[in-house]
Amino acid sequence: MDLIRDRYKGIQTILGECGNDGCHFLTLCSIADEWRYEHNLPFIDIIDTIHLLRKEKLISSDFYINDDGTKVLSLLTEGKKWTRKNVDKLPRIRDNDYTEVVYFNPRTQFKHYRRRGYDTLAYSVTVSEGYILEYRIYTVQE
Repeated sequence: MDLIRDRYKGIQTILGECGNDGCHFLTLCSIADEWRYEHNLPFIDIIDTIHLLRKEKLISSDFYINDDGTKVLSLLTEGKKWTRKNVDKLPRIRDNDYTEVVYFNPRTQFKHYRRRGYDTLAYSVTVSEGYILEYRIYTVQE
C-alpha cells in the first residue's frame, strides 16, 4: 500500500496549489489530452502527471513550467517531438498545431494561460482586466 500512500500523500495541498498557479500546466495537459483523444489514447491522469513532471523536474512545487512546454508535451504524448512558436497575431492554424493564449494584467502584474476556446479557470481577473500578451503555437511532428 506504499504506492497508494505515496500517490495521495499531500495531494489535496498539491491540487490546491495547482488551482492557484497551475493554469499553464493545465493548459499543456489539455493540449496533450486533445492530441491523445485524436489518436484514440486514454486521457492523462492528473495525479500521475504531476508526480511524473515533478520527478523529471519539469514543474516546480508551485507548478512553474521549467522548460518551454515542449518536453512536458513530449512526455504526455508518447514521446512525440514538439516545437513552440510565440506570435502576436495568429496565422492559419494547421491540423498539427495547438494554441495557448497568454494574458497579462498590468494592474496585478499576473499572467494567465488558457486555450482559445475555453479556460480551466471559471473566472479570471487577468483575462477580464488584461490583454493578450502573446499566442503560443505548439506543433507536433507526426
